[in-house]
Amino acid sequence: MLNQVKLPSTTIQPERSKAEMIEILKKFGIADYQWKEYKGEVSLDFEVEIMFNDKPTPMQASLHPPDLKEWRKVWSPKDGKQVKKLVANWPVAYRVMRNYLRERLLMVSSGSYPFEDIFLADLILDHPQTHERIRLVDYMRTHGQIPGLSLPDKSQSENVIEATATHAD
Repeated sequence: MLNQVKLPSTTIQPERSKAEMIEILKKFGIADYQWKEYKGEVSLDFEVEIMFNDKPTPMQASLHPPDLKEWRKVWSPKDGKQVKKLVANWPVAYRVMRNYLRERLLMVSSGSYPFEDIFLADLILDHPQTHERIRLVDYMRTHGQIPGLSLPDKSQSENVIEATATHAD
């Protein structure tokens, strides 16, 4: 188990980080991508072509901004005063996602690792029963298909961070 550390803060808004992620994808030759925002879920889906069994094979991946929250003072109309509340820190979440995407693509493009090794958890598959498109890691979490591997259900944990003055650029 890793120790929880304070994440950096940033003044860069999510829209700029999203635009930079698109630039990163294009820089690495990925032209097929899509941002989705649906029912509170945000994802960046993209497709690359890899060689598999000596044939070009399309692979799709889906990344999500991390669910980072921090305690902040916010105005409560009900109480008529400032109260401490756990709120999403989208600027830091999108910046972390941007850096995560850039570093992973660098590892693949440098030849250090194959795409499928680096993006394994994020690969999209068709659910065997419902035929909906789902990330491999989400399928594994709900079906426990690997003996001896019990992945934690992320939906039941909350990431709380403390804001600092360091920037996530």
